[in-house]
Amino acid sequence: MKRINEIVSIVLIITILFCLTGCSMNKLSHVKIAEYLDKEARYYQYNDIDEFAKIFGTPVKGNEGFISFKDEKAQELYDRVFNNLFSYSDFNIVEATCSYGGNSFGANALFLFTLNDEKEAEKFFKDVKTAFEDNGDTDNGDEKGITYFCSCKTTNKRHVIRNVYLEKNTVLIVMCAANEIYFVDDFLEYFKLPYIIDGIDD
Repeated sequence: MKRINEIVSIVLIITILFCLTGCSMNKLSHVKIAEYLDKEARYYQYNDIDEFAKIFGTPVKGNEGFISFKDEKAQELYDRVFNNLFSYSDFNIVEATCSYGGNSFGANALFLFTLNDEKEAEKFFKDVKTAFEDNGDTDNGDEKGITYFCSCKTTNKRHVIRNVYLEKNTVLIVMCAANEIYFVDDFLEYFKLPYIIDGIDD
């Protein structure tokens, strides 16, 4: 009996370690992206959706920040900040991380949403992809467990970037309309995510 208990304990430990390792391997991780926004981008972390919503969409220097929530607050963040502007279908959001940065050169925004299941996440990805398909040069495919769609349109040195990435039940949306795209360029390079600028793969 003692031997059986030892075997069961070992199996449980291996299972837990496997799960933890699997979670840490995800590129589209709320923890990793929040850490990047905090430490690398040095964005201010908001804890109030009302305060974050006030800066969102206003390209003024100093309007840089991010916010992260789970459960009901995550759903509220999707409904009030993202879907209030873009009018997508209703989706069940279980975790959300959003960021915004604006100045005289333009603006950028990131939206990371984890949905109830992979099937719903895939539908959300396809909806966003459809909305982005008319944005100039495009590229799409699968790379290391991530399905992606990237687009870029450049007019008078102003880049409009519209990218969406799917990993399991998590969707990342990257949006930028700016003359200088350092933030988006650095972010996508850091996380080794595919993107295009002027039709050139990076």
